[in-house]
Amino acid sequence: MVVQTASRTEEAIARSAAYRLLSQALVYPTADAACKTLDEDLPLAESVADALPVEVGNALGEMASALRGAARHEMEVAYGAALSHVHSADCSAFESDYIEGDLWRRAHQLADIAGFYRAFGVSHPSERPDHVAVELEFLHLVSCKLAWALGSEQGEHAEVCAAAEDRFLTDHVLRWMPGFAARLARTASAGPLRSVARMLAALLRAQSERVGVEPSETNGVLAPEPEPGGMCEEDG
Repeated sequence: MVVQTASRTEEAIARSAAYRLLSQALVYPTADAACKTLDEDLPLAESVADALPVEVGNALGEMASALRGAARHEMEVAYGAALSHVHSADCSAFESDYIEGDLWRRAHQLADIAGFYRAFGVSHPSERPDHVAVELEFLHLVSCKLAWALGSEQGEHAEVCAAAEDRFLTDHVLRWMPGFAARLARTASAGPLRSVARMLAALLRAQSERVGVEPSETNGVLAPEPEPGGMCEEDG
């Protein structure tokens, strides 16, 4: 029996589709956003799911069933309950809220994220740069560029993209998003967002194994608010 394995290009395409689907599922479900998720992003992710790790593919199937079985108003209610319409104190969707330290350290993290975006020509998003959906959208872009470079045999460009994806995962996403996913799974209870949280958790576990980095063990513990004077400590 011959077991076929996905090529590096196919894996990058599948990751890109999964990142995009999760990014769209974690923005406020307006009518337009919900339609794009169900009619465009979900079918695309399903069409390339064979190149995803088995655990991620299974989670994608569960997520697909949950999203297709939920009316849009259910998604709105679930989103408002779990993530709030602005900034949830129980399940923050922002990386900087999971970083311990003073304001200077949080500002440094935001600047580092912005540096990644600038390097790939990404303009300032309407959301904060450390929002879960924005970070996942960036990973979608980078892995999409990686797939294109691999497919067109642009080796140097491919390695730049691969390094950026792995570095962004290591320096940012895997430091906080596994904890966010765990917190969202608890907060969302049995609603449609719980399947999104499980899919996100499965994808992050697969990526932590791929890049050889242990994901954060914060388990969704939000960092305390920093002291306002933290950025001025060195001035004295």
